[in-house]
Amino acid sequence: MGRYLLSRLAAAAATLLAVCATVFAVFQVFPAAPAQAICGKGCSPGTIASINRALGLDRPLPERFASYLTGIVTGRDYGTGPHPVHCSFPCLGFSFQDGATVTSLLGSRLAVSASVALGAAVLFLTGGVLVGTAAALRPGSRLDRGLMTAVLAASAPPAFLTALVLTALLPGRLGVLPYPQYTPLTDAPAAWCRGLLLPWLTLAAACTAPYARHVRTGLARAMAEDYVRTARAKGAGPLRTAVKHGLRPALTPLLTLFGLQLARLLGGTVVVESVFGLPGLGHLLIQAVDQADLPVVLGVSLLAAALVLAANLAVDLLHAALDPRARTGGGR
Repeated sequence: MGRYLLSRLAAAAATLLAVCATVFAVFQVFPAAPAQAICGKGCSPGTIASINRALGLDRPLPERFASYLTGIVTGRDYGTGPHPVHCSFPCLGFSFQDGATVTSLLGSRLAVSASVALGAAVLFLTGGVLVGTAAALRPGSRLDRGLMTAVLAASAPPAFLTALVLTALLPGRLGVLPYPQYTPLTDAPAAWCRGLLLPWLTLAAACTAPYARHVRTGLARAMAEDYVRTARAKGAGPLRTAVKHGLRPALTPLLTLFGLQLARLLGGTVVVESVFGLPGLGHLLIQAVDQADLPVVLGVSLLAAALVLAANLAVDLLHAALDPRARTGGGR
């Protein structure tokens, strides 16, 4: 198990390195001038050259990339002379736009994105289990077809369109929900929930269908097993039998599915934050791309990649613990 864990950690580190190198390389083709953006239109060539030296932008690309990687592990100094600017570990650089450290920007936005993603995950996981269970109890019925058609239709439009429709309908025409805004959970839990309910519904509409389909398929298969038939023969009702005997094996694949779909959830969070103007990581990423703020784009990309890899690593380790064949690739 230890060897398997080390191999998975090495693969995750290699993936993070590839993500970092790719984003770093892509931004070299952008016609961006960070020093000019920092200094303004009336900046002299000498001042621009000084800013480039302070940021390390006058050095060759491989050297800049190596310094960036070193800073993540040990921290780094910016500028030369007796008073360089120190960036503490883990150093992801400074924003070209406001001079703040990327780690501080990520830390200030992470709670918003985590609230959106985790709340939506609870909603679509619960909805998927309830819809899938109800459909599996009446296979082939109008209820089954209606529920599955509804969740599939809800997941068909892109997230931004669903967000616009729900905004026009619920807060706009019906007035049953407030327009989205973020309130820290520790300040007012009720306001936190009300302000994020519309983004949660938007992401839940896009993500519920796969979980409902998996629960329906797994539960229908489990209900046909001999031990379930025996429980029914002893007088257990269909709902009790489904919950006690059939639902547990049907829920097992959901963990794997959630790990695989975490990237989609993060992508949906970026869209939702942009549409609703929530000050999360997604909104920060859109701004950074628009302003060619490479350190911020790199920081958000690395954090998102690390979260996806961590979720997949947790799923892989759980599978390896439950099924030793997964350690050699034979169990999946």
